[in-house]
Formats: sequence, C-alpha cells, structure tokens
Amino acid sequence: MARTEGQPPKLLPPPVGQPVRPEDVPRVWRGRRAHQWLTEHRTWEERGGYTGDLIVEDYFESTFGQTHEFRLGALPLETWGGYPRFRIGGLMFSVIDPWPEYWSDDWYLRDNVYVDRYGNGYYLYNRRFPRDRVAILVSVDRR
Repeated sequence: MARTEGQPPKLLPPPVGQPVRPEDVPRVWRGRRAHQWLTEHRTWEERGGYTGDLIVEDYFESTFGQTHEFRLGALPLETWGGYPRFRIGGLMFSVIDPWPEYWSDDWYLRDNVYVDRYGNGYYLYNRRFPRDRVAILVSVDRR
C-alpha cells in the first residue's frame, strides 16, 4: 500500500510482542476499556486511513467475517506498544480502539467475536453488540 502525502506512516509491529500471562489477561483488557466509547473510539478514516497489512481475499473469505466467530479468551494474548494483540493463522491483530464500557468485564471470555472489513479497514465485532466496530490493525507474522 503506497503512502501519499498527509497519510500517517505504516504501523509495523515488532515481530515479537510481550506475552501476557494468563493471570494478567483481565488487567490487560481492563486497561483498554473506554470510559465513553462513543467519544473515545475512532474509525480508520478518522485516523487518516488504514495502515496495516491486507488479508488475501481467499483467506479472508475462508477464515474471517460474520460466519467465523471465536472467543478471544481461547487465544494467547500479547501486547505490542500497550495494545492487546492476538494471532490467527499467521496474522497478528492489534486492538487499537478501546472496547466499549458497556460490554461486560469478561466479554473476551464469554462473547463471540469476529473480524470483518468495514470501509477501508478491519474491525473486531462483538456478536452481542453488532453495531460496535473496534478498530484492529492486521499485520503478517513475519517470524
């Protein structure tokens, strides 16, 4: 993806994030909870455009979207630059937005979520709150 004048530089996560011990997972998610999500979250357009990697179309169709739900609590968690990050099939997903304050404290354990596109970027959706779009940055795991 070419960068044009006025666009932010592409965010490239380091190949290795900080693994989160299971007992620290609630603290990591609590630290990213919004106080007023409607004013704290931003779309990729508001951020100056999506700057992460793109998912190959065939792989996206077979692995992501509304028909491919999962629970974040079933995946190992790490942090990168203070953001929670999880992996699926050679891709890393950094949760850039805070999560809404009205989601339950343990949503990442109990709620089904999925990754989908909207506009020119990727978002994490919670099946219980389908109107909420939490911005995520996708990067290829280059390890």
